[in-house]
Amino acid sequence: MARSHGERRFWGQIGRTAVIIPIAAAIAVPILPAQAVTVAASGKTPHVTPLKKIMNPKGHKPVGTECTKALLFGLSKKTVIANIFCAKTTGKNIDVWGYQFDSKKHYLAGVKHINRYTRFSKKHHGTTCPPASNKGAGQTGWHANSNPKYKARRGQNIECFLDHGKPVLIWTMPTQHVFFIAQLYVGRPSLVRIVDWWKTVNYG
Repeated sequence: MARSHGERRFWGQIGRTAVIIPIAAAIAVPILPAQAVTVAASGKTPHVTPLKKIMNPKGHKPVGTECTKALLFGLSKKTVIANIFCAKTTGKNIDVWGYQFDSKKHYLAGVKHINRYTRFSKKHHGTTCPPASNKGAGQTGWHANSNPKYKARRGQNIECFLDHGKPVLIWTMPTQHVFFIAQLYVGRPSLVRIVDWWKTVNYG
């Protein structure tokens, strides 16, 4: 569970266009408890938890089900080491995408690209998610309630906005070189609703 600080067709720039071809071990598989991320004394890239394990936390519901390989939406296939789209989540009419990169540099480039792609980077945004008016856009830091791997840290953010009228979240895991996208694709366009769902999600 998390707390913020403060592929059918995509309805906007991001759509639900994936064909459901299950990824081996993507859902409902036993996993070992995730280990804390550590940085070697030599300063080498820290070990990261594979995206599939992050999305399938032991003892909790997976981030999503009915999963398949996700579209890249212009991300470089040379730097993306895992890309998963899940057509179902515990939130009604909410789907989710996850992307993991081979380095911090490429992860940062990926976040910058997806913010341009969804036009979030061009939006005037506030400092809370959801925004006070439940419209517009917002950005703030986030941390897990109990998982120390996702304690509050610089660059671990959640963004919330409307993409062609559809509520969208993008949240980042800088220590894992991962970001997620979620979209509420049917129903009343409520950022409050999708953020309330996001608060219930757990990670490995």
